[in-house]
Amino acid sequence: MVAYALLAAQSTDVGGEQLRQSFSDLSSITNAGFQFISTVRYDRFSFSFDGTFATLGVDESQGPLEVDVTIRQNIFDFKLGYRLLDYFKLDDQKAIDGWSLDFDIGAKYWLNDIGVNYALIWNDTPLIDGSLDEKQEW
Repeated sequence: MVAYALLAAQSTDVGGEQLRQSFSDLSSITNAGFQFISTVRYDRFSFSFDGTFATLGVDESQGPLEVDVTIRQNIFDFKLGYRLLDYFKLDDQKAIDGWSLDFDIGAKYWLNDIGVNYALIWNDTPLIDGSLDEKQEW
């Protein structure tokens, strides 16, 4: 078993615009998150599961406009593997030195459940309010 911490950031270019989000940006919108990775091996065969569960969200107000965005994200990654070749040896200091060539095949399922609640408020009276819900699956 290995424990680790993951610090995320992202960047991309879309239509000539640079979009950047630092670890601090992403952590400020993360309400909860959990990741589980496991691999089971028998002889040359393996089975791996990688699951990510996260809830992201932000509440913003700008003048009379209030927006509440929530994203629930689930990612499941399954892999079957077979070790084609391997060569490992133990050196004088009891360290393992070597390499392996593995073949993996699998599937990934990605679900984003996005909800947006909005309201236009004037003098504590909602003029317009509503919500949008979108489910994206790959």
